[in-house]
Amino acid sequence: MAVFTEWDVVSNVVAKNLEPSSISAVKVMQPIHTVEAEESITEAARLLRKNNIKRLGVVYKDRLAGIISTSDVIAVTPELVDVVSEKAGIIRGEIGRPTSSVSGYCDECGEWSDMLMFSEGTFTCEVCRGS
Repeated sequence: MAVFTEWDVVSNVVAKNLEPSSISAVKVMQPIHTVEAEESITEAARLLRKNNIKRLGVVYKDRLAGIISTSDVIAVTPELVDVVSEKAGIIRGEIGRPTSSVSGYCDECGEWSDMLMFSEGTFTCEVCRGS
């Protein structure tokens, strides 16, 4: 499965000074990341962030059943916005509280923790840190 987005046109056609009418969509399409329909919204959010993408294909019975976007996730789970905002503030140094007291989902195992620690660009729980 593949997806064709505006970014594909910008990065693979316009940025290379190619004429869009001379390039077929299949030449610039990218593989689509997917999530199984039975997975949680939290897992979809984790995959979106992990892969630095805006959309995920939703697969049901080995067929593409739909697309879920970051906007969809935020619309149904506004509490994730607070968690992400808090983490971003810590990374930027705007929030002075210790990183060990951050709550959220671990970047390694995906489990919730009230003791996340930020190191080398990821937030990990006490279990994944071996503490």
